[in-house]
Amino acid sequence: TENNTAAFSSAVRERRAAGRCCREALTGGILSRGVGKKEAFLLTIVVIDGQGGGIGGRLIEQLRPYLPDAEIIAVGTNGMATAAMLRAGANIGATGESAAVYNCRDADIIAGPIGIMQANAMYGELTPAIARAVGESPARRVLIPVSRSRTYLAGLAEKPASRYLEDAVGLIVSLAKEE
Repeated sequence: TENNTAAFSSAVRERRAAGRCCREALTGGILSRGVGKKEAFLLTIVVIDGQGGGIGGRLIEQLRPYLPDAEIIAVGTNGMATAAMLRAGANIGATGESAAVYNCRDADIIAGPIGIMQANAMYGELTPAIARAVGESPARRVLIPVSRSRTYLAGLAEKPASRYLEDAVGLIVSLAKEE
């Protein structure tokens, strides 16, 4: 596991140092850049959450068995949310506005409650800069409906949060296969 982590960290540093965010393809359970050279762990999923990090934590727990080689970066709007997502299995954790803005730039997929796209959501924890970074990122976004956000999506069937999480995991796994 330590060798995998070291190889993963090295690959991420090289990719970011090169200043490019290339799209990788999932082939045979190994993520590669799609240029013939296979490298481990090149799919970057940024999970953003606030408050206690419960939604982000459950999402990460459910994603890990399907995408064990993906880099999952937990970005919390506060330390408690970040810690909860790290305990759930995220590779890296970062907290605050700057961390969210920075990590959204190179993400392949961004996931979290629908409030991550709304300025001042989560009782003000989600800053306008975070919402803008999520919205302007070239990454694919998977948003989980949360009734507390006071934003409703027409045509979306009402179901328990656990079912929305299952749907989100399925969607992220399917998007990862397209990357």
